[in-house]
Amino acid sequence: MGAGSSDRAARRAEQAEAERQEQMRIGEARVNAAYDTPARQQQYADFLKAIREGFMLDANRQKAVADRRLKFALARAGQTRGSVETDQKRTLGEEFTKGIIGSENRAQGALADLKADDENTRQALISMIRSGADATTAASRMMSLGAANAEGARSRALTDGLGDIFAGTTDVYLRSEDAAARRRGARDAQVSLYGKPFTG
Repeated sequence: MGAGSSDRAARRAEQAEAERQEQMRIGEARVNAAYDTPARQQQYADFLKAIREGFMLDANRQKAVADRRLKFALARAGQTRGSVETDQKRTLGEEFTKGIIGSENRAQGALADLKADDENTRQALISMIRSGADATTAASRMMSLGAANAEGARSRALTDGLGDIFAGTTDVYLRSEDAAARRRGARDAQVSLYGKPFTG
């Protein structure tokens, strides 16, 4: 009787372990399927598109500012309609192109970060399932973590932004501002010295 009881207990333990293994297999399959689904791939594509659009808005905003600054800097220096203007506009165009190429690299980097976050989350969820969490709990956790991963990667990418993509033409503007300030200082010195504005 003792041996029969022991056999039944062993069979029950084996059955329980088999059920546990099956639940783990189902849970892991659900997690993997969720990350490999075409819907998640579409979310990656949508994420990349949103990052690209955010960077393009930043690049266009910076270009509008750089165009305006360059125009005023050249006018202030009396260098419009000449080779200096042509050279500076070419430099501005080259910087814009580099900025766009850089923005694509950053967007792809943000997508790679999101995929890495997702892979870490996938492994964490599989570990949860192997530690005894049921598939429903893991699936619920997966939904919230997937959204958090996407928002975190988007926020990091757009917060960092493109930086100043018009460093060369910004330098022209700053030199022009500095020269204008020196001219104003010289005029102010003439006014205080002679009591009337300096006219030429």
